[in-house]
Amino acid sequence: MREENKKVNKAEKNKKENRAALKKFIPMLIVCAVIGGITGGVSSFIGYSDFSGSIAGEALFIVNMMSPWAVIILGVSSFIACWAIYRKARAIYEEALAEADAADGAEAADTAGEPDEQIIEEIEDKLSQGMFILSVIMIVQMLFFGIMMADLENIAVHSFAITMVATGVFVVGNLAQLKQQQLMVDLEKEMNPSKRGSVYDAKFRDKWEESCDELEKIIIYKSAYMAYKTTALTCVILWIVTATLSIAFKTGPLPSIAVTVIWLVQTVSYCREAMKLERGGNR
Repeated sequence: MREENKKVNKAEKNKKENRAALKKFIPMLIVCAVIGGITGGVSSFIGYSDFSGSIAGEALFIVNMMSPWAVIILGVSSFIACWAIYRKARAIYEEALAEADAADGAEAADTAGEPDEQIIEEIEDKLSQGMFILSVIMIVQMLFFGIMMADLENIAVHSFAITMVATGVFVVGNLAQLKQQQLMVDLEKEMNPSKRGSVYDAKFRDKWEESCDELEKIIIYKSAYMAYKTTALTCVILWIVTATLSIAFKTGPLPSIAVTVIWLVQTVSYCREAMKLERGGNR
């Protein structure tokens, strides 16, 4: 009898929760439908006019001509910024080591004092900033390099020398970024000897994760889940945008296909891993 009452109470609770959520969901659905209808109508109007072709052509020409310069500027600025961050972090660490040695009166390396925990956190924060800048600029640089390669013949005709410089900066810049990552990771390993892994190793991320403590792993997992949610929402928005642009500017199905493939891979990989972990947890 008690079990039946529990089931009834749970069912009623679920119904109330669903009704409360529907009160917010239905108006939002109506608003989205209205916005979608207006957007679709405007996109169709633009698509059947000559206006869309002129806008798309001009925008594409400007982006293509900008892409070599963007690759160069991003590559150089990334190297300078990350090198400055690394040198600052290294200087703080070496100064902290010297102060700790002097305070402890250490004479041998094996009896040297350890820097203050607050200083270590400051250095790790700087290294995180450096890795963040490296990752973001590398992705944006690859975007512009891909745009440049897509229209290489026309771009090279207008500015052959700049195109060659941009290609060199892209290749050398990627190698420099890899080296900067290695320097930052090595500094982190100096401060935390338990850390393992080399950026040149294909299994670097796995080895680094294994060497992290429980708190660091929780941070990694929470960050990864936030990235999953953000990417899923971004895929929805991009699918709507690419579908709309295909009507207005005749971009074809490829942009929507690319977004859908990323969305599908992310969802399938997440669900498969979750099911595998659940099965393992139930044993």
